[in-house]
Amino acid sequence: MKQIGLMLFFCISISVFGQTKKGLKELIDPENAGWEKVTKWISVSKTSIEVLPKNAQRADSAILQSQITTISILGSVIYNCGGILIDHGFVRLLGSGCTEMNRSIPQWNKGKAKVNSGDFPTFVLIGDDAIGGLFAINAGGLDELNLNKVFYFGPNSLRWECLRMSYEQFLVFCMTEDIRNFYSDFKWKDWESEVKSMSPDQAVSCYPLLWTRDGKELKRNRKIVPIQKLWEVYASKNKSLTATVIRSFSFNQR
Repeated sequence: MKQIGLMLFFCISISVFGQTKKGLKELIDPENAGWEKVTKWISVSKTSIEVLPKNAQRADSAILQSQITTISILGSVIYNCGGILIDHGFVRLLGSGCTEMNRSIPQWNKGKAKVNSGDFPTFVLIGDDAIGGLFAINAGGLDELNLNKVFYFGPNSLRWECLRMSYEQFLVFCMTEDIRNFYSDFKWKDWESEVKSMSPDQAVSCYPLLWTRDGKELKRNRKIVPIQKLWEVYASKNKSLTATVIRSFSFNQR
């Protein structure tokens, strides 16, 4: 399977191989330009955004495992925050982890995105949502034509869908009104209070299931479960987690 060498996709391979190639001084941009861009986008956003606090020890560990320079937007998010909660916590973007969201990008990806021990990852999970949808950057395992693009694994379809955005574009997209339109069919009455009461490490499990007719019509009972359990459900139904449907979605680029 085709693999690429973009700064991102060594990320989990470092934790798998246990080999850190670069030290903190080489990975950290002293000017922090990447994070300045992110904070600027946040400052002008009209969407509810919460930046989870950075734990210095966890941030150092996550960036070393990831081996991504903080000049990049992804590296700056990993190093400068525990994670980012968007739209009252409906969307959770991973960083270096913290007390509130106890997952970093390298931790969450470990064992999930590789074919065999020692392989480079076929995708990199970067976040998820309150209904159990997953976001990942394609490293060749989801689609050979849309490398480095963000894909969405929907609990209604159980398939990866290409959003045709880079990570940077996706981050901006999440901070606009478009993110609400994206979920317009999957929110229920009083969802805000329910989502706020959840941990960002949890998601809503629905019955009837979201990919059934009744589930799509939102006639469902909801139960809060660890996001890891939903991953296991998906993996049992689609062992490779690589079935792909290409989907276009209109969004505003900045």
